Amino acid sequence: MDDLSDCIEHGWRLDSRHVALTFDDGYKNNLQVVAPLLNAWKLAFTVFVSTRHISEGHRMPNYYVRTAMLYTQHKSVCLLSTGQAFDLTTRAKRTTAAAMVIAAMKKAPQCLVQQVVSECQELLSQSTWVELNAVFSSEQPMNWLDLNRIKDMGATIGSHCHDHCILNPGQNEEHTLRQLQQSKSIIEKSVGPCRYLAYPNGKAEDVSRAAYVYAKSAGFRLAFTTVPGEITPKIDCFFAPRIFGAFDFEEFCYLLNRTARQNEVYRSILGRVKDTFSAKTEAASQEATVKGQNP
Repeated sequence: MDDLSDCIEHGWRLDSRHVALTFDDGYKNNLQVVAPLLNAWKLAFTVFVSTRHISEGHRMPNYYVRTAMLYTQHKSVCLLSTGQAFDLTTRAKRTTAAAMVIAAMKKAPQCLVQQVVSECQELLSQSTWVELNAVFSSEQPMNWLDLNRIKDMGATIGSHCHDHCILNPGQNEEHTLRQLQQSKSIIEKSVGPCRYLAYPNGKAEDVSRAAYVYAKSAGFRLAFTTVPGEITPKIDCFFAPRIFGAFDFEEFCYLLNRTARQNEVYRSILGRVKDTFSAKTEAASQEATVKGQNP
């Protein structure tokens, strides 16, 4: 990742045959499965972690929602945090309910996300959670000892915010800054330098103007989205594209071989995002001017 960043910063040639491998969230199987393979092949990689989950061992919010909705004994559920009520009489309805709650969380402020998770945790007994956590062990995050071990196996450790907080425009700006600064600081104290960021979820609507600005001021060198595209000299370093690692190998090869089209889409999205950021900056400036003129 440092080589990639240096090439972009200094204008050095980027080889289209080269890739930078990234993994989000910091699951324990990154250490148990991914790292040994890549280390054997002498391939460097980057893992983006949410520091609260690493420190406390909590799983991602989506896990608690999916598991609760699929395995609760209740035939119907009403979530007070989101005001949503669901019929859970069939597995299909349970799956739909989980998807709807997760979609709502992605647009919600972090405080509401935490309330949703708490409500979902209450839908199952503690013993049931222990049992299901063992069944779905792949959802378990690493701890700090794991992260230091995976770093020694060739991984660069980057930030994925403190709470895996989706930095959408609905988040408080101070909270957005804290998510970035806190995660970076904790990683640097626990593992070493933290120069790179991956925005959680990472779509265009998941990156607010505040997140974009604060990613720069927090001292990151690159900040990655999940907007598809190839790394070229024309990217914005704080709205960098990535290509999703599809589970099907042929599909993945297809994605890698259509980067020209993906790059066009990326540039179009980047242009719209920057226009939105500029409009919001101008509106904020005009509002400040008007307030300054008031007696």
